[in-house]
Amino acid sequence: MIKLVTLTTFANPIDAHLARTKLESEGIESAVFNENPNSWGGAGLIAGGWVKLKVDASKVDEALKALKL
Repeated sequence: MIKLVTLTTFANPIDAHLARTKLESEGIESAVFNENPNSWGGAGLIAGGWVKLKVDASKVDEALKALKL
């Protein structure tokens, strides 16, 4: 069973999708969540970091290495 966990967050969806593409090039499936700014609310636009990049919990270490986080 796949358990998605948030690997990291981004201030905008473009950066999140660039990271997702990098992970997929390394064979690590990932997904971007909360990329619609209308779902953030006013505080999210100010605070940033609301776009989430998620991976399977079993791939966290591999994904962190791939993104050099």
